Amino acid sequence: MPYKDVERRLEVGRKSYNKRKTLDVDYLLVRRAKANAYSRANKNKVMFFAARKRARDKNVPFDLVLSDIVIPDLCPVFNKPFEYGTPFAASIDRINPSLGYTKDNIQIISYKANTMKNNASSKELKEFASWISRSTN
Repeated sequence: MPYKDVERRLEVGRKSYNKRKTLDVDYLLVRRAKANAYSRANKNKVMFFAARKRARDKNVPFDLVLSDIVIPDLCPVFNKPFEYGTPFAASIDRINPSLGYTKDNIQIISYKANTMKNNASSKELKEFASWISRSTN
């Protein structure tokens, strides 16, 4: 039943907000642990829905289905196993960003590899690799 008195409605709203703000810390920790466990157990689902949201936000095509998200055992770039919560966590890479999230335009690589790829051109990466090999010998 809505309050006709505006002041009363605001007072009730403030009490409700303050109650939510001071929730039990243990409850919040348990809730976060459950969310992390779900994310670890359902990585492909989490990646799918996050990619769908990014596609909407960026206004790029999205025609994936959940079965298109197949996470390999190793990162194809670094040949290391994926580790949740580290730079070597699995990440969806759009091979050609302008084509969006389509079955033929995605690959699963580590977050670290995806970040490196996103921030540099092929030429810059080759120059960087050349410089690294010269400077470490």
